[in-house]
Amino acid sequence: IGTQTDRIRKLVDRILKFSRKTDPNFEPIAINDVIESALPLIYYNNLPMSKIEIKKNFEKQLPQIKGDAHQLQEVFLNLLINACQSMPNGGMIEITTTNFQNLYVQIQISDTGVGMPASQFKDIFMPFFSTKHDGTGLGLSICHNIIKNHNGTIELKSQVNQGTTFTIKLPFN
Repeated sequence: IGTQTDRIRKLVDRILKFSRKTDPNFEPIAINDVIESALPLIYYNNLPMSKIEIKKNFEKQLPQIKGDAHQLQEVFLNLLINACQSMPNGGMIEITTTNFQNLYVQIQISDTGVGMPASQFKDIFMPFFSTKHDGTGLGLSICHNIIKNHNGTIELKSQVNQGTTFTIKLPFN
């Protein structure tokens, strides 16, 4: 009963978060710091972290962006949890930040997980679409909305049994 109650509470929280339009609280932030702050949070989600290696390739001296650190942390946490869940037997997550054409900070989160077929790409950011049997289908749609509200883009590349890469671009100040 306790487990199911917790699951329902999380589902209701996600539905409320999806349905409420919260304006970002824009302030200058260092994206590498926001990603670093999300990393410890994945350990609280009962994931097989002992079998997963996280490799960070952070470009030093990236210009700051204007963004909502809490909302962006939620995006990174969601993508990292999805990556971990796609590797039940372990694997590697690689997080890379770069200066893209002096216009954007580019963040790539790649995993060596199960991947997904191209036929699912068009629906992946749609509300209530999920590739997981117990997923709500809200995580990636919330991520998409947050990135869009930051005037950024989020793209997906994936191959079955090869892994998945999400690429996010957020404009500099």
